[in-house]
Amino acid sequence: MSYPDQAYVVTRPLTFETNLLEPYRDWLLTLGGPWDVVVDPIYIDEHGGVQGNKVNGYYDVNGGPGTGPYMIKSVAPGLTQVVLQANPNYWGNNASNLPIIAQPAHIPIIVINYGEPHGTRVEAFATNQAQISYVSIPFFNQMYQAYQYKQYYSFNQIFDELGYPPGFNYLGMNTQIFPTNITDFRLAIVHAINYTEILDKLYTYNGQPLAEEFLGPVSPGIPGFYNPDHLPLYSFNLTLAAYYLNKSGYQGDFYVVTPNGTVLGNPNGNRLPPITITYLAPISPLTESELEIIQAGLSQIGLSVAPQGVTASVSLTYVTPQASPPIQLLGWFPDWADPILQEMVPLLTTSVGLPAWMNVSQVNQILMNLAFNTNVTQQIQETAWIYNFTYWYAPYAWLPLPVTYFFVQPYLKGQVFNFLGAYYYNTIQYT
Repeated sequence: MSYPDQAYVVTRPLTFETNLLEPYRDWLLTLGGPWDVVVDPIYIDEHGGVQGNKVNGYYDVNGGPGTGPYMIKSVAPGLTQVVLQANPNYWGNNASNLPIIAQPAHIPIIVINYGEPHGTRVEAFATNQAQISYVSIPFFNQMYQAYQYKQYYSFNQIFDELGYPPGFNYLGMNTQIFPTNITDFRLAIVHAINYTEILDKLYTYNGQPLAEEFLGPVSPGIPGFYNPDHLPLYSFNLTLAAYYLNKSGYQGDFYVVTPNGTVLGNPNGNRLPPITITYLAPISPLTESELEIIQAGLSQIGLSVAPQGVTASVSLTYVTPQASPPIQLLGWFPDWADPILQEMVPLLTTSVGLPAWMNVSQVNQILMNLAFNTNVTQQIQETAWIYNFTYWYAPYAWLPLPVTYFFVQPYLKGQVFNFLGAYYYNTIQYT
């Protein structure tokens, strides 16, 4: 039986080919993600089968048998704890010369606790109840001082720095509702944030920065596509911020009053009320401190903000610009290393509903075809145009992005950093 026009065609027992509608350079990268797992065809056929352009409802809700080195043993209510156990039928258990990420499990049982409060994480690691843990950078000293074995191990012996993930932390500004739909208003905000203070106070330990500042909408780890024209970072410049805010006040018929009594904007308009900035609740100490620095800068130009915590379920209701808040403190992390379909398209269009809700026809047109252009030089030229437009359109204030790190007990080895900003469980082992 032959289906030569299918997207996937098995050509030999261990070989298949894919047929794409358009040439796509990063196609193979998509096959390495967890969404492209190999599934049991018999199981699929027994539970709804495959229908063109339709989701298999049963599999979408219940999942199916996997082929990895671990199996799920148990899941606690609310996903507060997930227990994994080594898969006795893993295909790689008796194989040789496997790539490191395909190794069989070294540790029989792994217990993962989610959503634990800061104090619990500190105590669990300090008393060796947890083998891998995490706290925000301002609490590194607390973590180490609580560690019961610090007389035997230095800080660096329990601290594992794994590298920078691709992705972004940002203030996303809704370009389709007042007042963040005014470009000069957004430019005022990006120049009223003290990025250096955020980096120094929240992401530096013992004089060593553990975060990087960069300019979106592409991560710096993707050669050629990151900031092709070498545009400067947004500066913390209150004079420039006040200039833009004054302009936007006349455009939006509003005014603000700075701490020294200066009126910015149209004095005959309406006084601008506090601007809502949402963040995901419960708030972490680091996010709280970051918001305080942002608020302090904005207050210097007369902008009052109202931070508001929302749950993840509430944020999922932000499905239109009108249903979304004016500013959101969030982040975005790509699923594979495609600077176009996984970074520029989500950030600069309405395709996935990110906070800026950017909808500019020329940008949309370029991004619709950019990933499928086989001329890399032209791709980079058009990326440079996108960068310049985005810089002055200012849909986001790009905040420092921390390095991926964990606290790891010294007897645990084998952590391998992966693209999603974490590590593979199956490579970890006791020494």
